[in-house]
This record gives sequence, C-alpha cells and structure tokens, in this order.
Amino acid sequence: MNKRLLIRFVIASLLVMIVSTFRFGWWKIGAPWLIESVTSIASIPLFHPGTTSPVQTGNIASDQCKKSANKKLSTLELIDCAFKQGKITAEKRLLYFYYALGNYEKLPPEYDSTTPWDGTLPAEELTEAITSKEIFCKFSPETQNELRTGFPQAVTCH
Repeated sequence: MNKRLLIRFVIASLLVMIVSTFRFGWWKIGAPWLIESVTSIASIPLFHPGTTSPVQTGNIASDQCKKSANKKLSTLELIDCAFKQGKITAEKRLLYFYYALGNYEKLPPEYDSTTPWDGTLPAEELTEAITSKEIFCKFSPETQNELRTGFPQAVTCH
C-alpha cells in the first residue's frame, strides 16, 4: 500500500473517530484509545548516543536532506541531516536540539533556519536522555554540564 495513502487513511479514520466520539458522547470511552493511537503512530525510535551510524534514522527521511530550491529545511531537519550524513554525533545532535529549543544563541549558524518546526520530538528525546543514566552518562562531561545548565534535574553519573 502506498505510504501516503496509508497516512491519509489513518488521518481520516482518526478524524471520523474524533467527530463520532464527541458527537455521540462516547468521549469517555474513545478518548483514551484515541490518545494511545495517535501517540503510537507518531512515535519514533530514540537515538543511540555517541554514534554516527548510517543505520540510524533521526526524525526525517534521507531524501529530505538533499537540497531543494523549492523548500528550505527547518532547524530540526538541518540538524538531523547533519547527523545522517555523519557530520555530527548523536550526542552533538541532542545538544543542538537543546540549543534550538532553549539556548538558540549557542546553536551553530549552519543550523539556523526561519522555517517553522515542531519541537515536540526533540523535547521528548531530551527528556529521555536526561532521565536515563544509560544514555546521559555516556555523554562527555562537557555535554553533561551544558545540558545540566538547562536541566538541573538531569541524572547524576558516578
């Protein structure tokens, strides 16, 4: 089945579910299922810090990394493309997400873009990283200290 057709089908199905859920008063039953369905569809695999393996995917498709005169890439896409091309590590990718979300002046200029993007997925990755000793403690001390400036609740590594 064509991927676009599948996505359209899923979106249409969810819209029908939303309308019928609220129209017929089934929101108490349908809302938890709807939330679970949407989050499972939108979920992406998390990264593995310290690697630049071409197997890892980031948040965007490889063909989006090719420069196009018709579309300027967003900050998120520029960071992910650099990661996919092996220009930055997963650790640096996460650090740049932090800069893009809350410390923009520290973001290297090559990742600056005026194209809008959604920060939900990078924020989820940051949250996962700072709360997991397995991930956070593999970062360099410099990266750990930099992330702690914005996230003092980050795990402690010994």
